Amino acid sequence: MDWSKGYSARYQLYRIDPKSWRDVEKIEIISGDIDLSSDGLLASMSLEAPELPTDREVWLRVYLDARQSGSEPERVALFTGLTGAPEVKYDHGSPTYSADLYSVLKPAQDVLLQRGWYAPAGLSGGIIARNLLKGYAPIEIAKDAPTLQSAIVAEDSETELSMAEKVVSAMGWRIRLTGAGQILIEPNPEKVAAIFDASTFDVIETSVSVSRDWLSAPNVMRATIDDTVAVARDDSGSSPLSVKNRGREVWQEADDVSLYGTESLSEYAVRALEEAQATAEKISYNRRFVPDVGVGDIVKINYPKQNIKGRYRITSQSITLGHAGKTAEEAVKIG
Repeated sequence: MDWSKGYSARYQLYRIDPKSWRDVEKIEIISGDIDLSSDGLLASMSLEAPELPTDREVWLRVYLDARQSGSEPERVALFTGLTGAPEVKYDHGSPTYSADLYSVLKPAQDVLLQRGWYAPAGLSGGIIARNLLKGYAPIEIAKDAPTLQSAIVAEDSETELSMAEKVVSAMGWRIRLTGAGQILIEPNPEKVAAIFDASTFDVIETSVSVSRDWLSAPNVMRATIDDTVAVARDDSGSSPLSVKNRGREVWQEADDVSLYGTESLSEYAVRALEEAQATAEKISYNRRFVPDVGVGDIVKINYPKQNIKGRYRITSQSITLGHAGKTAEEAVKIG
């Protein structure tokens, strides 16, 4: 199926069994919106339905059923989550239920760690994170997960989820959720997940917003751990943000220094500078839904009329259950 071409979209909602993780009951759905981010629960959903259970929490999963002339139909799981207490409104006696859904990470967010708990140095960060999150949803760790270089001690009100986030961040990896509700612990992507091109794979609508904040973007980054200091400096002749091209230095202090694996402080300073400069150009746009392209992924965009060309990392995403799975997206330029 060519997702850049027109297709019809229908949405199916199911109650699922949290033990088997299988669909067990179909529920009619009226509308819904899914929001995806890079931290916290990573995903949430609001929906309306003519009927929802009101006496207990339930796990629900929503699918997109896409059909296109000349192609086999495809079903894509968009979101799996836990309902809050629904609100019900009556219009001439007919009820409409509204509910907020929370991702499969919600149970881990609700469990506090014991005082004194810590993630020890020298152990696989992937295994530690898995042990913190397991039991709530299917979970998979990518191969060769780095070991922690230093221990991470639980703070007051530390939850299983917040500690898992700290462990995975210290590895230089990420936590990702699939639409079917699987938890993935994996490296941050460096390869392009999709190419959006005005000529060959046209999915972006014509209205695109571009913002640039060059004034506050640094070209010198200082990172400090205890008494050790490292400074990274952008002297590139090709970068419009460099000291050479701006004719001045713009300094920034790195916050919450966290080294990835065997990364040195100097290497961290360079990475922190690159990440800070990446936010100098942000874009927002609407597009057709495309599977397997989510928050944190890299997309290559080529839309000359909108003056957008390069590699971008997606920072937020919202999917409306409507025509062609309208997807609102924000991204920052990384190259």
